[in-house]
Formats: sequence, C-alpha cells, structure tokens
Amino acid sequence: MDDALVHALTDEAPWTTVPRAWHHLWWLGSTAPFMGQPALPPYVEFRLALLAHGESAALNLGVTVYQWGRLRFAELLDAAARGGVEPRYVLEAALRRLGRSLRWGVPASSMRELLSAVDDPQALLVDLVSGRRNFGTEVRVLAVRTVMDVDLPRDLLTEALRMAALTADREVRLAAQPLAEPLQGHATWLTSKLKGGAAPRRAAAAEWVGQARVYEARDALLAAARKERTEATLVAQLSALRELGLSASDVFTREELVARMAKAASRGTLPPGYAERELNTLPLPRWPDGTEVPRSLLTDWLKAAHKRKKADPTPVLQVITRGLDRESAAATALALFEHWRARDEEAVDRWGQIAKPDDHGTANRGMLALAAALGDDRLVEPGRRYLDTYYGWRPAQSKAVLTLWAHVEHPRATQALLAVATRFRTRGIKKHAQAEVDALAARRGWSAAELADRTLPDCALDEDGRRTLTYRDAADQETRRFVLAVQPDLTVAVLDGDGRPVKSLPAARVGEEAASVKEAKKALGAAKKQVKEFIKAQTARLQAAMVTQRTWTPELFEVLLAHPVMAQICQRLVWMDAAGRSFRPTEDLSLTDVEDDEVSLEPDEPVRLAHALLLPPDVARAWAAHLGDYEILQPFAQFGRPVWRPDAEQATATAFTELVGERRPGQWLRRRAERLGFELEPSSDGGYVPGFTREYREVALTVRLEVEDLRHPIGEEEVTIGACEVRAGDQRLRLDEIPEVLCSEVHADLLALAED
Repeated sequence: MDDALVHALTDEAPWTTVPRAWHHLWWLGSTAPFMGQPALPPYVEFRLALLAHGESAALNLGVTVYQWGRLRFAELLDAAARGGVEPRYVLEAALRRLGRSLRWGVPASSMRELLSAVDDPQALLVDLVSGRRNFGTEVRVLAVRTVMDVDLPRDLLTEALRMAALTADREVRLAAQPLAEPLQGHATWLTSKLKGGAAPRRAAAAEWVGQARVYEARDALLAAARKERTEATLVAQLSALRELGLSASDVFTREELVARMAKAASRGTLPPGYAERELNTLPLPRWPDGTEVPRSLLTDWLKAAHKRKKADPTPVLQVITRGLDRESAAATALALFEHWRARDEEAVDRWGQIAKPDDHGTANRGMLALAAALGDDRLVEPGRRYLDTYYGWRPAQSKAVLTLWAHVEHPRATQALLAVATRFRTRGIKKHAQAEVDALAARRGWSAAELADRTLPDCALDEDGRRTLTYRDAADQETRRFVLAVQPDLTVAVLDGDGRPVKSLPAARVGEEAASVKEAKKALGAAKKQVKEFIKAQTARLQAAMVTQRTWTPELFEVLLAHPVMAQICQRLVWMDAAGRSFRPTEDLSLTDVEDDEVSLEPDEPVRLAHALLLPPDVARAWAAHLGDYEILQPFAQFGRPVWRPDAEQATATAFTELVGERRPGQWLRRRAERLGFELEPSSDGGYVPGFTREYREVALTVRLEVEDLRHPIGEEEVTIGACEVRAGDQRLRLDEIPEVLCSEVHADLLALAED
C-alpha cells in the first residue's frame, strides 16, 4: 500500500474529494473483516468502506456502529463528514435503521438524540410527524411521541399532529389522536372532516369521533352517513354512531336497508343449480321482534354475496345482519355452511378432479360470506373438520374457510384463526391465516397480539372458571347438580353437589330424563376439549411473548387476569415491570414479589414476562425456590434453562455453529425440533427438506436450523445438522443484533437438540 493512500486514509482533515484509489481495491477488500473494530478511528472506517464498496457500504457501516453504541449521533455525523459522506445521507440511513431496530426489539438511540444533532430539528420533526418524510411506521410513531418535548410553534404543531391523526396508517393515528384532541377548536375541526376530503380520511374522522365520544359531532355524522356512498366509510360512520348511542336503524329504515341489498342483488344470481327447493330448506333468521326475515330478502342476500364470489361479507351486509336475532341467524349460517360443504364434495370426483366447475367450493364462496355475516362459534367445528380433511388438496376452499372465521364476530372463531396462523401443516394456508389475522386486527384497531388478548374465549365457563351441569326429571325439575371446574393444575374436574370430585358424570337414575344427562355429558366433553385447546394455544403464545419480550399495558394485563383460565396460567408465571421489579399474580389476583410482599404497579407502566437473563442471578434462583416451595408447576420454564450471551468473539458471527456437523436420526430430530416449536420447511425436488424454522411475527424474525440429507418420508436414517441463524426477512442478523432473550433461548434450544 503506497504512502499517499495511507496518508489520505489517516489524515484528520475532512475529505472534500474522494482520492482515486481503484487500483488498491484488492487490498481494501481484504480489510473488510477488520471494519467495525475499535482500533480504527470511525472516520477511517468510513473512508475504507467508501473506497472499497461505495457510499451505501459506508452508510451501512456508520449506522451499524452507531446502533452498537460506539458513537453518539453527533459524533457519527462528524465522522461521516470527515470521511467524505454527506451527513444528510447518514441521517436518512440512521432513521431507516432506527425503524428496523424498533421492529426487532434491538435497543436504539432516542429520537431526541437524533434531533439534537441536526441543524433544524423543528423542520425534521414536523416532516416526520406529518409524513412528508417517510421512514416507516415505527419512526413516525416515535416522532409523534416525541413532538411534545420539542418547542414547536403552535401552528406547525397543530398542522403536523392533525395530518398524522387522520393518516392511513392506523398505528400513527392512534399515537397522534390523543395529542391532537386537546388542541384548540378540535371538535369543530374534526366535525368538518366528516363530510369532506377523500373517503379514507372521512372514515378515519368517523372512527375518531366514535372512539373519543365526540357527541357534538353526532348530527354531522348522522347526516354524513345518510349521504355516504362508499361502503367502507359508511361502515366506519355506522360503527361510530353506535358508540354515540345510535344504530343503523337511526340512519336508515329497515325498508331502506332492504332496498340497499335488493339493489346490490339486482344483477346477481343464485349459485348454479341451487334449486328453489334447496333454498326453501334454509331456516329463516328473525328480526329482534321475532318476525321472520322474508325469504325474498334472504334470497337477495345470497344473490348479492354470490355475485362477489368472495368469502368475506360486505360491510353493509354485516351492519344489516348484526341487528338480527343471533340464535336464529346462527342456525341459518350453519345450514349455509353445510350446503356449501356438500356441494363442494359433490363437485369433485373420486379421482380428485373437479367434475362440476361451477359448483365447487371456490365458485360458491359467496355462500360462506353470508354464513360469516350471520354466524357464530358454531361454524368453528365444521370449519375445523373441513380443514383437517381437505387442507392438502383443496387449498383455495380451505383459505375460504379461514376468511369465513375472520369475519365471524365471535372469540372462538378468532382464536381458531389465530391457531392456524401460529401453527399449521401447510405453509400456504398458514400464511393466509396470518394475513387474515393482520387484517382483522387492523379492522378492530389493535395489533395482532392485542387481538389475541381481547378475544379470549370463555370456554363456556363463568368468571370463576366453573360451569354448573344439571340432571332433570320429566317435569323439568332439577334432580342433581354437578360443577365443572378448572383446577390449579389446569385440568378440568367434576364435583358433585357436596363438592366432592367424581371421575365422570354418572348414569341417569330412575325418573331422570336421559336427554338432560346426555346434554350434561356433551357439555362436559365440549368444555374439556375447549379448555385443553385453550391452555395449549395460550401457553405457546405466552412463551413466544417471553422470548420476544412483548409488553402489556396495565389495562391489557387486567384483561388476562379477568379471564377464568388465562388468570390461572398467569399465576404460574413471573412478570416484570419497567423498573425491573419481578412479581407474580396470586389466587386473589394481588401481586406479590419473591419475598411474598405485595407489589403495586405504577399507572400506565407496561409489564412483561420475566426471564432468568433479565434478573440478577440471586433473584432468579430465589424465584426458582419460591415456585418450588409453593409447588407451582410452570407451563414453560422461565428459570430452569441455561442462559447465554455471546462473548466479544461470538458477537460478530451470523449463525450459531454449536451443532454443525452433528448427526442425528431424522425422525428423532423432527420430533425434538417440533416440541421446541420448530416446523419443517417445504420440501424441494426429490422430497429433501432443507431445514426447520420458527417464526416470531411480533418482531418479524425467523429462526432457521439447516439440515442435510433429511428427506420424505422421514425415517430413522441419520441426517446432518447445519448452522442455525436468525433472519429479518432475507438478512441474517449478527448474534449481537438479536434480542438478548431470543438469542439465549435459541442457544438453549440447540443444547436441547444436542442431547442424545
């Protein structure tokens, strides 16, 4: 390397032009492994990266160094300027990386530090909040949360917050709206937005009016709904009016609602071959006053739904059917689903080929749309049976069933959808379920995780986790009573009238109606099944939340503790607050620390699940002893697994290599990996499976374990284990970029796989 280039690289004067050194690229490429090491001054690292790989590499290097905490942002800008890189490009790269870091859960410097280092922080913050400069949802939300800490002129603050409060991005809206509400003239301004502007902004304004209970805007909202022609906006307006004490019947008469559906069905037809006789077998739903819906109207609903050939009901259809008697509507929905299933099965011949192209389940998805608008949790079991039977060779129909669940307004349907989105045999169906979960959460104004919390099914139990079952005589008088109760070990027990446990419900005595005994036994079997499914699904979800260090607001935490079964799961786990205090809920739902002293949470302070890595070793050992003393069996280990952090040498690696080259029987490895939450990747040509994966959707990360020689059908032949890596999309993360609890848990999983 010649002296001129050495001098150019190490001269402390800022670079105004980049030296011509292309003939040295072979040497500069060989220095790449040394970049990021503390021995080199940051501005020299910038220059090396700039010469060797161009400006994009220099930006990526500089922002990565900043993210690792080696430089404050002002120092980074100075090093970039001296290294020949425009500081404004560094700022943009830092903002992009900041958003990605927030998604991964990697610690990132605050927005305040970035603002303090730029020349015009006010202009930058206003641009970020208003969306004029877009670096992703996470950065914009962070800017909104920071905006009140910066001394902005009132007009700029008002304009930026109001733009954010009605933006298309729901997360940004939810962050900006509470800050915009105290602004002067808020109610008048919001009312004006109900009747002007683009349809999405009108819908956002209506949603805001309903959530904030802006009663001053009710008349304007009512007038806007009567004139609205865009369906999605109309539904937002009707939902807001419901929050303000009005319903669809206050906007339209029943005749107007019926006329709307008749107009939508005017060019529609019934499904091909759907005879009048078949239509007449459908039980009719009823209006709340007990009168039956005219069969002509039910025909119009079916025609309009079939015309769209989609499994999701239109918002207007949902609004209309929401006002029906739910019991009778659910019976109609179940009959529609069974018609759809029967027609789908008849349309396929014994070789699996579609014999009736116009009559299979995909062509008749409109029947499912109407069923979704009318139905309740009774559509869960037949839908699950369909998926279990046909997932491998009727994927389009199986996805239509998932869309049906996504639009059934019942917690059990939502939880069934979440279960498929979390774990399913077929990747395509699982991905479709994940997309439906995300769409459903967006419609409710929640995250996918919050959706799972707020739609916990009650498993047909009361608030104490119990259910009374009765035997009755011919006069319908109670003869015996039994209580179904969830026990502290999360099993379901049956107690007799004196509170003594019985192994099973007894047979009927003389004089007791066999039908009541049969009904009680059926209820017991269904409850046991529901509780077992619930515990399995929620345990897996909480374990993933511990690994990703998801947080709950105090209000959401109370939602968990108010659930009869979820509360008992939470009582077996240790939690932490933002200050690092650890505690667990007790049977009376008070919070206690490891010394049995009561703990009070601060208002608005988030909580998360504790992990041994996050607690001092003596506190982790004390909790392990505490749980043992109280004979509490945890649903998953918080303190029993080995904890691990990468050392300085391991930190820059992009994969765990502890098991590389190890040989294990294929079927044994598959069973062990699946118990740890991994799933087989799709096989390639020849039936070879390249590895196992486990997704953590909340932080958009995937853990992947490579294997060689694993081939369907998987037997006991030995296969070779490869590297294990954590990916964000297609990018492999360094071990020190992985959230620390996730990094430790992946390492513990590998140790478990290493066991014989």
